[in-house]
Amino acid sequence: MYSEDNMNQIKMKEMEGDYKIKLDPNNRWIKLEKNIPWDMIEKIYSSKFKNKRKDGARPKSSRIAFGSLIIKEIKRLTDEETVQEIQESPYLQYFIGYKEFRHQKPFDPSMMVHFRKKIHTWRTEWNKRNNRREHE
Repeated sequence: MYSEDNMNQIKMKEMEGDYKIKLDPNNRWIKLEKNIPWDMIEKIYSSKFKNKRKDGARPKSSRIAFGSLIIKEIKRLTDEETVQEIQESPYLQYFIGYKEFRHQKPFDPSMMVHFRKKIHTWRTEWNKRNNRREHE
């Protein structure tokens, strides 16, 4: 015989408690994250920030910058949609290097423009390093 479940939506406060998200190691973003040479990317990316900014703001990490661009391309999103997807997904937050889930936006969508500008410089350096490795 059919038994009606409680059809009332649970309140968000009831869900918060000790609720922890355990990420699935077979998720595509977890797998992809393991195949990206983040340390090499960071080394190249950070070398482009030798001069301190006048406003004192710190640049976003290479993982946030390049991870966000990868997400945008794979999912074919706008800058605004990319930021929203990252804000809503623990897998995407893990992919860009967050240690825990955050409810707030990771950055303003306008930062994507700056990330794209950096990628050209980064690609040139990446290609130089890969060419050196092939000839060794």
